[in-house]
Amino acid sequence: MPWLVNGLVLACTVCLPPQVDLLPQVIRWVREVRCLVLLVAPLWRNQVTSLSQRVAEFEGLLERGERDRNSLNGQLEEAYKKLTAQETDSSKVYAELRFLLSQAQLKKEESDREMRDISFKLGHQLQ
Repeated sequence: MPWLVNGLVLACTVCLPPQVDLLPQVIRWVREVRCLVLLVAPLWRNQVTSLSQRVAEFEGLLERGERDRNSLNGQLEEAYKKLTAQETDSSKVYAELRFLLSQAQLKKEESDREMRDISFKLGHQLQ
């Protein structure tokens, strides 16, 4: 069963009758295969080149993505450190304000006691 490829007639050696001398057919078949390889090889080469270029592009994108990720991780770590430091400072300020408030409340209570004592003493002195 012959095939027609780019104007070349390819013969299947399986379909040939057994009494035919196969050497000329095999030689022709080898030549036809060589022609096909020569025709197809540039296409494969172009595909390989194209795929290699795409792989290189994807590798570049991957490297860029990794750099961006590393940069963002660094920024995130810096922001976390800054927020942690702010939280520590806020906690210190809050503790100091609570201490000052309790001191002010103690002084107020002491002043209120002194006022009552003075009022009581003045009340007794006026009587």
